[in-house]
Amino acid sequence: FIMKDGDPQQRNEILRSLLSVFPNAIEGSCGWHIVDRGWHSHIRACIAKAYRPHWNKIVKKIHTWIYSWMKPGFVEDPDEYEISKALLIRFICSDVVLRAARNNKALIIDILKFVRSHVFVYEQQYLFYLRKRVKHYAVAHGTQHEGTNTALKEHSAGIKGTMNMDIAAKTIILQSKLKVEELNAMIYRDFSRSDKPWSISPTSKHLLSFAEALLKAVRERTCLYTARRVDKRIFEVSFTPQQAKHAPASTAESSQSKACSVQLKSDEIDKQVTAGDLATTK
Repeated sequence: FIMKDGDPQQRNEILRSLLSVFPNAIEGSCGWHIVDRGWHSHIRACIAKAYRPHWNKIVKKIHTWIYSWMKPGFVEDPDEYEISKALLIRFICSDVVLRAARNNKALIIDILKFVRSHVFVYEQQYLFYLRKRVKHYAVAHGTQHEGTNTALKEHSAGIKGTMNMDIAAKTIILQSKLKVEELNAMIYRDFSRSDKPWSISPTSKHLLSFAEALLKAVRERTCLYTARRVDKRIFEVSFTPQQAKHAPASTAESSQSKACSVQLKSDEIDKQVTAGDLATTK
């Protein structure tokens, strides 16, 4: 049994590989792509904001109902599956769903079309009872490139699967140029307005907002760490998250008090090291 992603390009590549590597393997499909992504692609519900919470509960119930067919402990044979399908159709056509849809019968028809044309057609790939006795290796694999590829495809100048190598390369170069311009604009904005009222550190006028925010976050957490000397030049650092509840608010006074406490701790450690060196020399 092999479960694959919903990306059509990855799906086609995997299916071609199965014919030569695992010709007897059973194909499975991602339920989230079938239900959630399919719903967003085919259902356009214009529900007023005041009635949207109730409608979202109905949508969640329909999704959970379909997801139950893909999990153990729900439908265990074809008869139970057919009964569950019939009950789902009856629920979609019920007065409860119609009232939640604000008597929009066209929306109910769209949901029925989605379930029958874009969910039921994949039942051989998502039904759990069909694969619960199929042997598998229980191995899942992902790649870090998926996030990068998503950014390339979802970009305003996105890369499409139908592009040849030259056009795809030019598109990547265009994306890089747009990113460089965005970073240059951010740098110019920070250096032209160097004042950062949210930070009293002397480095605030010389660093970008992102870098200064990182340093500020680190400084504010120094009170959560304690150092204990365990050897001549070895210290054990402990983190106590419960102190975060009693940490002072992020104000100028609290920042100064934290800085003073950190300085005192640093001075104490230096004195301990010096005393230890003198004792060793004696």
